[in-house]
Amino acid sequence: MKNTLENFLILGGIYHLISFFPLAMQEEHGNIAAWILLGIFFIFCILLLTSVGKKLFSIFHNKYKRLKNYLSALGAVEYLCFLLIFIPGIIYGYLYSKAEYNGTEPPVIPEFYLYFVQYGYFIMLGLALIIATYVSFIKKPKESSEKK
Repeated sequence: MKNTLENFLILGGIYHLISFFPLAMQEEHGNIAAWILLGIFFIFCILLLTSVGKKLFSIFHNKYKRLKNYLSALGAVEYLCFLLIFIPGIIYGYLYSKAEYNGTEPPVIPEFYLYFVQYGYFIMLGLALIIATYVSFIKKPKESSEKK
Protein backbone atom coordinates (compact mmCIF):
# COMPACT_ATOMS: atom_id res chain seq x y z
CA MET A 1 0.00 0.00 0.00
CA LYS A 2 2.86 2.36 0.82
CA ASN A 3 4.48 1.81 -2.59
CA THR A 4 1.14 2.38 -4.33
CA LEU A 5 0.72 5.75 -2.60
CA GLU A 6 4.29 6.69 -3.46
CA ASN A 7 3.70 5.63 -7.07
CA PHE A 8 0.62 7.86 -7.26
CA LEU A 9 2.65 10.76 -5.83
CA ILE A 10 5.43 10.14 -8.36
CA LEU A 11 2.89 10.05 -11.18
CA GLY A 12 1.40 13.31 -9.90
CA GLY A 13 4.86 14.87 -9.88
CA ILE A 14 5.53 13.77 -13.46
CA TYR A 15 2.15 15.16 -14.49
CA HIS A 16 2.92 18.39 -12.64
CA LEU A 17 6.09 18.88 -14.68
CA ILE A 18 4.63 17.82 -18.02
CA SER A 19 1.45 19.87 -17.60
CA PHE A 20 3.40 23.08 -18.21
CA PHE A 21 4.24 22.16 -21.83
CA PRO A 22 0.76 22.91 -23.28
CA LEU A 23 1.03 26.45 -21.90
CA ALA A 24 3.66 27.25 -24.54
CA MET A 25 1.35 26.24 -27.41
CA GLN A 26 -1.34 28.22 -29.17
CA GLU A 27 -4.63 28.31 -27.26
CA GLU A 28 -6.54 25.72 -29.30
CA HIS A 29 -3.62 23.32 -29.66
CA GLY A 30 -2.68 23.82 -26.02
CA ASN A 31 -6.18 22.86 -24.88
CA ILE A 32 -6.09 19.70 -26.98
CA ALA A 33 -2.63 18.80 -25.64
CA ALA A 34 -3.76 19.43 -22.06
CA TRP A 35 -6.76 17.12 -22.46
CA ILE A 36 -4.55 14.44 -24.04
CA LEU A 37 -2.10 14.70 -21.12
CA LEU A 38 -4.96 14.44 -18.64
CA GLY A 39 -6.26 11.33 -20.41
CA ILE A 40 -2.80 9.75 -20.34
CA PHE A 41 -2.55 10.62 -16.65
CA PHE A 42 -5.82 8.80 -15.89
CA ILE A 43 -4.71 5.80 -17.95
CA PHE A 44 -1.51 5.62 -15.91
CA CYS A 45 -3.55 5.94 -12.69
CA ILE A 46 -5.51 2.86 -13.69
CA LEU A 47 -2.32 1.14 -14.79
CA LEU A 48 -0.75 1.75 -11.37
CA LEU A 49 -3.33 -0.49 -9.77
CA THR A 50 -1.97 -3.47 -11.74
CA SER A 51 1.36 -5.26 -11.40
CA VAL A 52 2.59 -3.64 -14.63
CA GLY A 53 2.39 -0.20 -13.05
CA LYS A 54 4.31 -1.33 -9.99
CA LYS A 55 7.10 -2.67 -12.18
CA LEU A 56 7.06 0.53 -14.22
CA PHE A 57 7.73 2.74 -11.19
CA SER A 58 10.10 0.35 -9.39
CA ILE A 59 13.04 2.10 -11.06
CA PHE A 60 12.30 5.21 -8.98
CA HIS A 61 12.32 3.18 -5.76
CA ASN A 62 15.53 1.31 -6.53
CA LYS A 63 17.71 3.55 -8.66
CA TYR A 64 16.58 7.19 -8.45
CA LYS A 65 15.68 7.72 -4.81
CA ARG A 66 16.41 11.46 -4.73
CA LEU A 67 14.39 12.06 -7.86
CA LYS A 68 11.59 10.04 -6.25
CA ASN A 69 11.56 12.46 -3.30
CA TYR A 70 11.23 15.50 -5.54
CA LEU A 71 8.57 13.96 -7.79
CA SER A 72 6.59 12.82 -4.73
CA ALA A 73 6.72 16.35 -3.32
CA LEU A 74 5.53 17.84 -6.61
CA GLY A 75 2.80 15.19 -6.77
CA ALA A 76 1.55 16.12 -3.32
CA VAL A 77 1.37 19.77 -4.38
CA GLU A 78 -0.48 18.79 -7.56
CA TYR A 79 -3.12 16.77 -5.69
CA LEU A 80 -3.59 19.44 -2.99
CA CYS A 81 -4.06 22.17 -5.59
CA PHE A 82 -6.50 19.94 -7.43
CA LEU A 83 -8.56 19.65 -4.25
CA LEU A 84 -8.30 23.37 -3.49
CA ILE A 85 -9.66 24.22 -6.94
CA PHE A 86 -11.97 21.30 -7.71
CA ILE A 87 -14.15 21.15 -4.60
CA PRO A 88 -14.90 24.91 -4.43
CA GLY A 89 -15.45 24.79 -8.20
CA ILE A 90 -18.18 22.20 -7.72
CA ILE A 91 -19.82 24.29 -4.99
CA TYR A 92 -19.58 27.51 -7.00
CA GLY A 93 -20.87 25.75 -10.13
CA TYR A 94 -23.84 24.44 -8.20
CA LEU A 95 -24.65 27.89 -6.79
CA TYR A 96 -24.23 29.52 -10.21
CA SER A 97 -26.50 27.02 -11.97
CA LYS A 98 -29.09 27.26 -9.18
CA ALA A 99 -29.14 31.05 -9.43
CA GLU A 100 -29.40 30.93 -13.21
CA TYR A 101 -32.22 28.38 -13.01
CA ASN A 102 -34.15 30.56 -10.53
CA GLY A 103 -33.55 33.70 -12.60
CA THR A 104 -31.61 35.51 -9.90
CA GLU A 105 -28.22 37.18 -10.07
CA PRO A 106 -25.44 34.54 -10.16
CA PRO A 107 -22.79 34.80 -7.43
CA VAL A 108 -19.44 36.40 -8.16
CA ILE A 109 -16.29 34.33 -7.71
CA PRO A 110 -14.67 35.49 -4.47
CA GLU A 111 -11.38 37.09 -5.44
CA PHE A 112 -9.80 36.53 -2.05
CA TYR A 113 -10.15 32.78 -2.56
CA LEU A 114 -8.41 32.98 -5.93
CA TYR A 115 -5.54 34.91 -4.32
CA PHE A 116 -5.47 32.38 -1.50
CA VAL A 117 -5.14 29.50 -3.96
CA GLN A 118 -2.47 31.28 -5.98
CA TYR A 119 -0.31 32.22 -2.99
CA GLY A 120 -1.03 28.89 -1.32
CA TYR A 121 0.27 27.09 -4.40
CA PHE A 122 3.58 28.95 -4.29
CA ILE A 123 3.94 28.41 -0.54
CA MET A 124 3.15 24.69 -0.86
CA LEU A 125 5.56 24.37 -3.78
CA GLY A 126 8.36 26.03 -1.83
CA LEU A 127 7.75 23.94 1.28
CA ALA A 128 7.55 20.74 -0.74
CA LEU A 129 10.87 21.41 -2.43
CA ILE A 130 12.52 22.32 0.88
CA ILE A 131 11.23 19.12 2.49
CA ALA A 132 12.32 17.03 -0.52
CA THR A 133 15.80 18.57 -0.32
CA TYR A 134 15.96 17.85 3.40
CA VAL A 135 14.89 14.23 2.93
CA SER A 136 17.23 13.71 -0.04
CA PHE A 137 20.43 15.29 1.24
CA ILE A 138 20.35 16.03 4.98
CA LYS A 139 18.25 13.36 6.68
CA LYS A 140 20.14 10.20 7.51
CA PRO A 141 18.53 6.98 6.27
CA LYS A 142 17.30 4.59 8.94
CA GLU A 143 19.54 1.62 9.54
CA SER A 144 17.82 -1.72 9.31
CA SER A 145 18.08 -4.23 12.14
CA GLU A 146 19.75 -6.74 9.79
CA LYS A 147 22.96 -4.72 9.58
CA LYS A 148 23.47 -4.65 13.37
